[in-house]
Amino acid sequence: MVFAVNNERQAKNIILTPEGGTTTDGRWEKETEFLQQDIGEFLNPTEQMLILDYGCGIGRLAKELINNHACRVLGVDISASMRYGDGRQQKLLTAAQMAATLGYSILRQSDKVSLTTFDNQIRGVIRPSNSMGQILRITQHLDETKAVEKTDIGECLDDAVSRMGRREVVMIFSDFFCDLEELENSLQRMRYHRHEVVLFQVLHHDEVAFEFDAMTKFVGLEIPDELLTQPEDLRDEYLRAIRKFNDELRSMAERNQTEYVLVDTGRSLGETLSDYLNLRNRVRSQS
Repeated sequence: MVFAVNNERQAKNIILTPEGGTTTDGRWEKETEFLQQDIGEFLNPTEQMLILDYGCGIGRLAKELINNHACRVLGVDISASMRYGDGRQQKLLTAAQMAATLGYSILRQSDKVSLTTFDNQIRGVIRPSNSMGQILRITQHLDETKAVEKTDIGECLDDAVSRMGRREVVMIFSDFFCDLEELENSLQRMRYHRHEVVLFQVLHHDEVAFEFDAMTKFVGLEIPDELLTQPEDLRDEYLRAIRKFNDELRSMAERNQTEYVLVDTGRSLGETLSDYLNLRNRVRSQS
């Protein structure tokens, strides 16, 4: 289901429906004030702070934070109609949020950031820049990106490497359901050119845990196949297969001195990023 609205009143009526004897306007006034105070106490915003508001919608909280703390807020409506479907656990959405958040962190250090999107070919390129406007260009491009074709990761990475100049940090967000031999060949070429590479393997929690408990129809997203079955008939074999694949991917990364991060969409983005940044700091302090 997708909600399309023409004005702020319609948006308010969808965001906060009347309940418990309260009206939409009553909930809006009371709950918005509570939320902005809670966020303000947690973040302690200042005039020098830029807050990245993912899923900003019509700017309900952003406006209050600006009015009360004089901070700057960058609002990103993650997709047309918020990509309703799998919600916050959608793999493409998770990858986009991580890419944009890490990109913003890099820009804060005055380093340049670029973006390349691909499936079976390069679909878009945002050229390197260290201006804060780059985060807007990146989020807009990610917002317009759709998962359609099957990935040809080896050829696309080779194409991307040919566009790079000096040594760079290359962060790749994918489920890496591909030919690992081709992927390793591409990693070796990147490492030969002294690029630092990080593999973020983004998996939906269902792909990690396989917690289905009723008759389920499995539909192929990259091949036109369907399977209607009881999940318990597949669970043990599937979990063995996915663990074996992930172990091979992790070992391949280690062989090529490449960082590997498993991203489970069932975890919060903050926890995943915090664990990655803490690990990266520990590794760098030991080197």
